[in-house]
Amino acid sequence: MITQVLAIFLTAICGGLLAWKFKQPLISGYLLASVVVAIFFGRILRPEANEAVGQLGLTLLLFSIGLEFSFRRLARVKAIAVLGAIIQIVITTAIFFFILNLVFGFLPASALVLAYAFSMASTAVVTKVLLEKGHMDTLKGEIATGWLMTQDLAVLPGLILIGQIGQIGLIWKDTGLAIVKSAVLLYLIVFLGKKILPKILDKAARINNRELFTLTIVAIILVSAMAANFAGLSLAIGAFIAGLIIAESAQNHTVFAEIRPLRDVFAVVFFVGIGLGTDLGYLANWTNLMNLIAVTLLIFLIKIIVSLVITIRFKYHLKTAMEVAFAVSGVGEFALVLGLAALARGIITPAENAFLTGVAIFSMSFSPFIINLGLPVFEKTKNLAGRWSPKLYKLLFSEFDTYRKERGEVVAYDHVITCGHGRVGKQISRILALAGIPYVVVDFNHLTISELSATGVETVLGDPADIDVLRFAGIAKAVMVVVAVPDRHSQELIISHALTLKPGIPIICRSHFDEDRGRLYAVGANYVIQPEMEAGLTMGHKLLDVLGFEKQTINAFVKQVRKEQER
Repeated sequence: MITQVLAIFLTAICGGLLAWKFKQPLISGYLLASVVVAIFFGRILRPEANEAVGQLGLTLLLFSIGLEFSFRRLARVKAIAVLGAIIQIVITTAIFFFILNLVFGFLPASALVLAYAFSMASTAVVTKVLLEKGHMDTLKGEIATGWLMTQDLAVLPGLILIGQIGQIGLIWKDTGLAIVKSAVLLYLIVFLGKKILPKILDKAARINNRELFTLTIVAIILVSAMAANFAGLSLAIGAFIAGLIIAESAQNHTVFAEIRPLRDVFAVVFFVGIGLGTDLGYLANWTNLMNLIAVTLLIFLIKIIVSLVITIRFKYHLKTAMEVAFAVSGVGEFALVLGLAALARGIITPAENAFLTGVAIFSMSFSPFIINLGLPVFEKTKNLAGRWSPKLYKLLFSEFDTYRKERGEVVAYDHVITCGHGRVGKQISRILALAGIPYVVVDFNHLTISELSATGVETVLGDPADIDVLRFAGIAKAVMVVVAVPDRHSQELIISHALTLKPGIPIICRSHFDEDRGRLYAVGANYVIQPEMEAGLTMGHKLLDVLGFEKQTINAFVKQVRKEQER
């Protein structure tokens, strides 16, 4: 047993280090390393010994995901994130079901489980990529994370359905009754949880003993898991529900801080155990391996197309739609969860679970590359369409940018063009309004533009990185351009196009990363502002002010730090 546990953690460390070195999600490293270890040492190790610990790890993992779930964040893009994600799950599940059933010969029950699992992307992989790029709070980031939150919640009906599928197929009458029963019991769990859990956590926190508080949290998880199990659901669902309830309480951050170390350890055991338990005999077959790769690529393609069409139908700009579609196109860790549950019920065979695991491993390994292709594919498609097919260009691109087709160029003089109206752009616009300086907001979020237009603000719905959109915004008569969009590629295009249309126009740009400042200055920006640095300087200024330093001394210190940062 000690050898088994040691092998698990050594595998996780090696896989994690490799993933970190190549800037990939750690989960991909765990899975790939565990498969490699299984190939060479599979006869020595006993993957079945991981099952109990892995189930506990899965329970804690789902609890922490529920704890991190934010209904407030979801509310900002609820239409596209909720309805769009549900439509995507339904459509892609139907498509994958017919492909797996009719083309690859899977039995209906197996095909349904695998199709549903393949319809969900990886929250862990996508959020990691968005955080690394500084795109979490962008429009595409908010839509993608909201979309993924909905998919996380969709695991619940998936696990409920798996619990009702027999080996010979679906018994629809029994399934419907079971789902109603489960829904009633779930409602009781949630209702009682909201009434009782916050009080228990408050009392545990007042004791002011970290060890007792942690034990209380674990007890809550286990009680919720047992209640769900009594309702005919899995332990993991109960833990997930407990996380959702606590996420809305005042103690949510404290709970997450206490449970995260345990979650990480057991999650590693779960994911490594998945790889060690892979049916290598299935993967060793060349035909099976080719089918696996073909299905993985097909999943990316189908989900990109479906998600792209859905996002466009919600009236989002093609650029946003393409970036979101590429972000949510993969297969995620919950596919493994669903596969494990289906395998335990005898709905899918070990070979079919190996197929599912292989698709998930390939998908999570390549997803970071696929996610980053959204913007380049958009730009490449746009350039090719503009060069070879004006009709296609107008259909795919111009229609998204001509918000005021009945009017010509924006009628404004001596105005400031603000590119992007997110958290930064919003503050700039407010200052310009207070100062009485005319300004035009350029953004490709139709909801933002509609709200601003309703208040009388001069707006342009379009991609600010498009030279025609900047021309439409009246840059020839503008006095300055403010680049408030977060991604460097768009920033460079805006600066370049602005200087092409009006050489010498002053440009102020934001930047999250130190390494981007030099590139933006080289392209032609006059000022590059780093929000994080400005926040640090402001906090330092306030700190010294509270400690009683003279304003002249404080200003000198701040000036010195600013010079050091700009070197």
